[in-house]
Amino acid sequence: MAGIVVPTDEKLPPGPRRELVGALHGLYRGAGKPSLREISDGIRRRDDLPTTVSHDTASQLLHGMTVPSWARVESIVRFLVDAAVGRQKPDPEAEVERFHRLWLAAEDADPAAPTQPSSADAELWADLRSTDPERRITALYRLERLAWRPATPGREALAPSWPSALADFLRAARPRGAPGDPEPARLEDLQVAVLVLGRLPDRCYTDRFDLSGLDLRNLVWDGARLWFVDLSRSLLSRSSLHGVQLGGAQLMEATLAGVDLDTADLTEANLTGCFLSGASMDDTRLPNAVLDNAVLSEARLTWASARESSLVECTAENTNFRYADLRDASFERALLMNCHFDDAILAGASFADADLSGSSFTDADLSGAFFTRSSLATARLAPEQLASVEVVPGSDRSGAVPPA
Repeated sequence: MAGIVVPTDEKLPPGPRRELVGALHGLYRGAGKPSLREISDGIRRRDDLPTTVSHDTASQLLHGMTVPSWARVESIVRFLVDAAVGRQKPDPEAEVERFHRLWLAAEDADPAAPTQPSSADAELWADLRSTDPERRITALYRLERLAWRPATPGREALAPSWPSALADFLRAARPRGAPGDPEPARLEDLQVAVLVLGRLPDRCYTDRFDLSGLDLRNLVWDGARLWFVDLSRSLLSRSSLHGVQLGGAQLMEATLAGVDLDTADLTEANLTGCFLSGASMDDTRLPNAVLDNAVLSEARLTWASARESSLVECTAENTNFRYADLRDASFERALLMNCHFDDAILAGASFADADLSGSSFTDADLSGAFFTRSSLATARLAPEQLASVEVVPGSDRSGAVPPA
């Protein structure tokens, strides 16, 4: 396959744009001159790249016809670097930095380069200029995914890929009212903090705020206060929410795998169907929280406070509940295999129809707990603990063994 050739000097005169296109052709040749469709489809299949790129946009860039947005250039660069053939592959971060400089020079020197987002970004542009705070912050979270480098194995997403261009874009996008109109709400500062700093400010009060269905991975939320925020179906994997206050938050079906929720306040939060595998929830406050059908496998809830919380039909295999306060909590029909409840307070807790096979209750307070029709095969319970619980005929306690 001949592939695309570098444009002639007549079609693309010497200058910053030609330098950008020439450098990109170097990566293009190193990747084996993939077809435009292969580039477009390959970028679309990856969720770690800033945005998608159509085959037409890739063609226009390689032919030197236009300078697209940085997000699209970065996606093409990262794709071509990863597709490079040979033993000595280019360093992706070094290439991104090099091409960012080339892109800035080409855009600054090219009067024909677009100064506003393309038609494909028209909706995002309109949302950023909206006076509706919910539309603006939702758009800014989308822009954050375009502007910040995605996290890669061994490297955190800490530095913006295009800080100067981002600042200009933000200034242009901030809502402008008529003369005499009041200044934008303080929520505007929250938006800028999320986007530019990649984190929420230490104190942020919102009421019934909708962040549902958003991709919020790899963000730092430490210490933020977001009361009654709606994060349903959002992706928060690998984010840090250490000490965050999310009282009354709606987190139904949100993905929080591996999230740091230590010391977080989730009082009365709704985490129905949440995916919390591997989450760290040490000393987390969860009184009256709802975790029905949640997945807590391999999670750590030591010293967590979850009085009167509902964990009906949750899955919590190999989960650590040591020293947790779970008084009057409901684990009905839950799968709790090989969990550690050692030294936990489980007075009045209900384990009706739960599977507790292999779980340990060493020195746990089980006074008044209910094990109706529960499976306690190989569970470690002391005789005095069994004497203090309510076991209804039909429960499988024959396999319960004293702790070692």
